[in-house]
Amino acid sequence: MRHAARAIIIRNNALLVIHRNKFGKEYYTLPGGGIEAGESPSDAVIRELQEEAGFTISSPRLVFVESPSAKYGIQHVFLCKDPGGEA
Repeated sequence: MRHAARAIIIRNNALLVIHRNKFGKEYYTLPGGGIEAGESPSDAVIRELQEEAGFTISSPRLVFVESPSAKYGIQHVFLCKDPGGEA
């Protein structure tokens, strides 16, 4: 089963999301991605935010873990401090 780490970041009272277009379907998702072998979920969300958005964060706080279906695996969702300076 696939594991992923996602980030909740709020900036100027707005939720930061990533716009994607895969296989002709457009959608929005929280920034993040797959957890690599031997990597912790918190390390994965730090790495993914750096790769996807160029954000450097520290001390992400796990707020929930969900498994909506076997198709999407397990999502580890973290609250992260806005790298732009807002809490």
